[in-house]
Formats: sequence, structure tokens, C-alpha cells
Amino acid sequence: MNMHTTRVNSEAETKLVDIYDKLASSLPGDDKVSAAREDAIAALKEFGLPTRRVEAWHYTDLRNLMR
Repeated sequence: MNMHTTRVNSEAETKLVDIYDKLASSLPGDDKVSAAREDAIAALKEFGLPTRRVEAWHYTDLRNLMR
């Protein structure tokens, strides 16, 4: 039998979504950019921030990307 658990967003994830909700209407970009942002926020809400357990992010150097 498989057991499914409900994922709970961390405090950081919740704050990111709250900040986005407050600023979304004032962010630059056309409809395509807004749609991409909405998709990203939806993924954040569903899956949370990526961790090392997510294979695609496993060897990603986030510090280098943040520069």
C-alpha cells in the first residue's frame, strides 16, 4: 500500500508566494512573461523550492547562478 502525504510549504516558500502576490501587478513584462511567472509560482506552490533530491537540481551551483 502506498501512503501519500500532504506537502507543507516552508516558511520561506510561503513568504515568496506572499511577496509575489503583492508585487505581481507591478512587475515588468508582457503577457508571455506574466504567464511564465504564474507557471513558476504554481510549481512553487505545488512542489516547493527545489532540493538536492530533485535530480535536475542535484549538481546545480545556485551561488554561481545568483551572481
